[in-house]
Amino acid sequence: MMKKQEPPLEELPPWLDEPSEWFKYLCRSCNYTEWVQDIVVYGFPPEKPKGTPVLDCRECGGELAHPPSEPVILSKTDPNVVP
Repeated sequence: MMKKQEPPLEELPPWLDEPSEWFKYLCRSCNYTEWVQDIVVYGFPPEKPKGTPVLDCRECGGELAHPPSEPVILSKTDPNVVP
């Protein structure tokens, strides 16, 4: 028996409509910068206690890190995409 398909949502559930935290990351080798969404940051173990994880730079393969001096922003849209 085929499963009945659910109708599309007319509105997003409240928990999906909230803004995400975005962390500005900077490559230690090539100075490439990118905003990284909280779901990615919290999905990896931090480099230090109460810190953020170090990721791989998509430009040079170096270490992409969030400098503690950089503020975290709240946004519903990806700050890397310029309209």
